[in-house]
Amino acid sequence: MFQEKKVEAIVFVRDEKERKIFIMAEVLSKMIHLKLLILEGVIFTGHFSCLSNELRYIRWDEHPFMYWPSSFQPNKLVELILRRSSVLQLWKDKKVL
Repeated sequence: MFQEKKVEAIVFVRDEKERKIFIMAEVLSKMIHLKLLILEGVIFTGHFSCLSNELRYIRWDEHPFMYWPSSFQPNKLVELILRRSSVLQLWKDKKVL
């Protein structure tokens, strides 16, 4: 029987000497128990549809998307760092926090 594994942290940091790291955005959308997310030098492909509501810390350099998914409820988020990101506003529509 298959058991779901809880992924609580993802850290991808690429220095200038390493090859490019490609991640499908759909994979990140499926990690519903994620609490820590650090992404630097990562290239995303695909569609970003949701993000874990368990996230407490996000550092995402060069965030490629203009908006966060409307389903993202950052109630537990303590710190959000988006250096050199493409974010225009957090959500495309109005949201009650």
